[in-house]
Amino acid sequence: MSTYKDQKADKPKIEDVAGKYLAGDNLTNLLDFLSFLKDNRLNPRWDYTNRWSFNYKSKKVCYISISDSENAWTFFPQGISLKSTDKWFEEYNRHITDGGVKELVWSNLYNKECKGGKCKGLVNHEIMGRVFDRVCFCWSIRIKNPDSAALDNSKKLVIAIKTIIADSVTACKA
Repeated sequence: MSTYKDQKADKPKIEDVAGKYLAGDNLTNLLDFLSFLKDNRLNPRWDYTNRWSFNYKSKKVCYISISDSENAWTFFPQGISLKSTDKWFEEYNRHITDGGVKELVWSNLYNKECKGGKCKGLVNHEIMGRVFDRVCFCWSIRIKNPDSAALDNSKKLVIAIKTIIADSVTACKA
């Protein structure tokens, strides 16, 4: 089992850890998603035990974590947490119009309190035109073991997040 101390010293590649803990479709789908991320200039950076972040223009696009106790990985799109400002939610509403992406987000809302000390608990919130009860404040969206359809929509979501970041960076320079 990987420990924080070991990984902090080694900063392992996500592909190496994936090869240890994932198999079958879960491994194949993760490697496909990693290839897509890298093709879009989103390279993994070790963040924490079995977790990597992906940045664009110094802003977080997403995290990926790999379970060391089950054949599972999770995609956490950044910016769709309730920590986000209303401006971020406005941008999501503007950029995410694809019904499949909205369904992906809506069907993967996290409705359990996380164990982190910063969590403010479960709240009600409107996300992309729909009101939801009891959504985790910290990590609103968690996409676990996405299948091929969920991967396609996750890729569209990543492109939307990159566009939002690019627009915000460009607006700051204007």
